[in-house]
Amino acid sequence: GRKLEEYMKFTENEDLRAKNIEEVERLKKGLDEFEQEKELAHKQHIKEEAIKDEQLKAEQQLYLSESEKRAKASYQNLKSENEMREMETDVWKEKADIRRQRELQVANNLKNPGQKTVYDIPEQDLAQKYKQGVTEEKYTEGNNKIVRRIVVKGNKADEYKMVITTFGTFYFKNGNSISKTIWQIETENVTGAD
Repeated sequence: GRKLEEYMKFTENEDLRAKNIEEVERLKKGLDEFEQEKELAHKQHIKEEAIKDEQLKAEQQLYLSESEKRAKASYQNLKSENEMREMETDVWKEKADIRRQRELQVANNLKNPGQKTVYDIPEQDLAQKYKQGVTEEKYTEGNNKIVRRIVVKGNKADEYKMVITTFGTFYFKNGNSISKTIWQIETENVTGAD
């Protein structure tokens, strides 16, 4: 009887020990699986972070290229404004020169009536150099496109210029600013001597 009891207790203990070993093995396996899942999740997180970094870099690059485009556009506008100021300065200088020449002409006519002046000679030179009617020349100065029309009627000539800049188009007659309409009326369909 006693041996049987001891044997039964032993087998119960063996069963319990076997169950404990199974439980430990199952827990180890579960821990290993958990560690593997954790490692996979970590690797996935690293990949996602790398993708986010790449997207952020791409967005930053796009922003920088957009900023660069805006900066270039601002520079071009500033450059155009500077060209306009330079052209306006040149026009004012030409106007001042013409005003001085006219004042000299008036003063000279008071001293020597009928004598040809410096102001009259360029018109006559143009009238002699170009044919009756309209002669058109096109050329560029810097970034500006110039259309120059010499209108000769009899022995009188006028120089017209259309200056096309990145800032706009401007019209001049003998160095003085005029409208597009005057440019068109006075330089198109002109036949020569009146």
